[in-house]
Amino acid sequence: MRIPKIVSLPILLIAVAGCGAQAAGSPTPTVAPQPTVKVPPTPMVSGGAVAAVVNGHDVSMSSYRLLLNFGVRQYAAQKGVSLKKIADSAMQQVVVNAIVAQYAAQHHIAVTNNEVLNQVLAQERQAGGLVHFKSELKGAGLTMSQYEQLIRPNLLAQKVARSMFPASSKVEAAHVRHILIALHPSAGKPRTDAQAHALAEHVLSLIQHGGNFATLARKYSDDPGSADKGGDLGNVFPGETVPPFNQAAFHLPLNKPTIIKSVYGYHVIDVLSRGMVKAPAGSQQQQQQTKFSAWIQRQLKTAKVQKLAKVS
Repeated sequence: MRIPKIVSLPILLIAVAGCGAQAAGSPTPTVAPQPTVKVPPTPMVSGGAVAAVVNGHDVSMSSYRLLLNFGVRQYAAQKGVSLKKIADSAMQQVVVNAIVAQYAAQHHIAVTNNEVLNQVLAQERQAGGLVHFKSELKGAGLTMSQYEQLIRPNLLAQKVARSMFPASSKVEAAHVRHILIALHPSAGKPRTDAQAHALAEHVLSLIQHGGNFATLARKYSDDPGSADKGGDLGNVFPGETVPPFNQAAFHLPLNKPTIIKSVYGYHVIDVLSRGMVKAPAGSQQQQQQTKFSAWIQRQLKTAKVQKLAKVS
């Protein structure tokens, strides 16, 4: 039942339909093969050589055009994504990039050409070699030079994030076991809410009257990932599971099985222990990402931004 909040690997922009910008400090964008669609016309952009001014610093129109054109091509096959939404998202992305670059310059943080090259080589390996990678770039409407221009701000944001919020070696964890009574079990008929709750109450009663938790988990739990382990999830970390489960894991009394509800159904949850443990890499990165994204949002609220580019 472990439901991690995984940051996706965006090609360029995320949440374009909601006009959101790619989270600064997120994993470097990958270029994936694009479906065969009619290549949309290049948007007309006016405004001169400067697309925006952020805290007194110019953002070049060429940087904005690159993001905009790629965004248009990326979302050509998706319905409901208007040119305005893509343009707004591309604009916010260049503003975020400018804020990060300004902080980096003030704190002597920079991305080397070798770091960019290493990322390109990693992408080539993921694509299956240089020929396949170039084919993917072509399908995405990018040259190698343009791809390098796109990844450099992401690499810089990652370095800034690591500098601002160094990953801690220890993190809070809760050792949890549970029995899931699903509303829609993978095997068997769907249950009504009342049926699922009644069965969870029955299981809890059995435990409270001396029933073995592990044995009951193997018999009743609808979570295939933990049922065979007696319901044991091992350590879970803050923000790693869905909110109701996360709340229970870090706030319920220890060794007192309790019923909670999540989007998956009802859980008979038992928190065995809590404490500080060595942080797994994914958890460290997630915490770093969350803190850095919050910093970016604060900067966006106070930044002095003049948007000059006009798209039609």
